[in-house]
Amino acid sequence: NNFWVFDSLNPGEERTIKIKGSIQGQNSENRYFKFKSGLLNSGTTDQIGIIFNTAIHELAIQKSFVDLAISINDTAGENFIVQSGKDVVGVLTFANNTNDIIRNLNIELYLDSSVINKSTVSAADGFYSSSENKIVWNSETAENFSEISPRDSFNLQFRFKTIDLKKGGVTVTNPTIRLRAGVTGKRSSANNVEEKIETIAA
Repeated sequence: NNFWVFDSLNPGEERTIKIKGSIQGQNSENRYFKFKSGLLNSGTTDQIGIIFNTAIHELAIQKSFVDLAISINDTAGENFIVQSGKDVVGVLTFANNTNDIIRNLNIELYLDSSVINKSTVSAADGFYSSSENKIVWNSETAENFSEISPRDSFNLQFRFKTIDLKKGGVTVTNPTIRLRAGVTGKRSSANNVEEKIETIAA
């Protein structure tokens, strides 16, 4: 909804409208919010007849310090379809978008589902904690995670098998798998100032 109607406003009264969402675009592109306020056009519920004020707010899109993306069975996107009882191969792609070194990189992938066969979960250069349902990659699992070079990128592969829902005695309501990945680390600039970085992919 991008149109709001107030029956009345007293002298000096203020109203607050909160807008929450995401903005898409390329690095260094600008996006604009345009607002208008005024009186309703007679006989309508969503048209301004007399404009009192117009405001434009400009935003510049800046690429994040790091990128983190998930693909499943060679397919990128937000929603995937997998077969029960079959192997699922995923790839977590990480990229350092800065010109600085990132130290003590820690990546965690949470596997939220009752249809994952926990005994089949594995990850190259990573550690799977079945009690926390997550895979962890850091300097303890792979030495090169202690220091990531500027503009460096790499892929982390993981795999698991889903429970065969066609077998007798297996009943699952709404069989879905939710994957949520997060990354933390410290960005070291040229003047040796460290800055914490953090991002999430779901």
